[in-house]
Amino acid sequence: LAARATAALKPGGRYIEPFLGSGAVALAMPAGTPMLLGDACFPLGYLGWWLQRHPREIAEYAAGYGLDLDQDWNTEEGFNELRRQHNETPHSDDSWEPSARFLWLTSASFHGVSRESSEGAYNVPWGRRKRVSVPAPETLETVAAHLAQAEIFPGWDFEDVFDQATAGDVVFGDS
Repeated sequence: LAARATAALKPGGRYIEPFLGSGAVALAMPAGTPMLLGDACFPLGYLGWWLQRHPREIAEYAAGYGLDLDQDWNTEEGFNELRRQHNETPHSDDSWEPSARFLWLTSASFHGVSRESSEGAYNVPWGRRKRVSVPAPETLETVAAHLAQAEIFPGWDFEDVFDQATAGDVVFGDS
């Protein structure tokens, strides 16, 4: 998909993805590709937005929640408490810490799923992993460098993202 999108981009065009999700296609685009990325899920959008600015801090903070089973947060009780904290403050314009917490929660959750209730509460159960796999600081720095040319709009509805498209842009609309 990324190869097709790249081939379809016109000079001055951008790659636009209104349903960011995992960001797999955006991350497969050639480095330096201008991008406009959005997702209605605030925590997901803010994770990408903050990764552009503080990738190492996010990785190190997320790793501090405990990676091994029965270590700190990697218990059912610890996970549930962290999920409660997340639901109280799921994202922030002022701090990357909620995004680091969200990264750990999705890494520790059942099958790595991110899902919200109709009220917007993160409601995935603990994944019971022996070891939680959180991306290394160097990995997130690579992601940040790749997203350097991206405009990321947390909480934007897909229609608002589509409205930003102009001639020469490529929009990938996979919901």
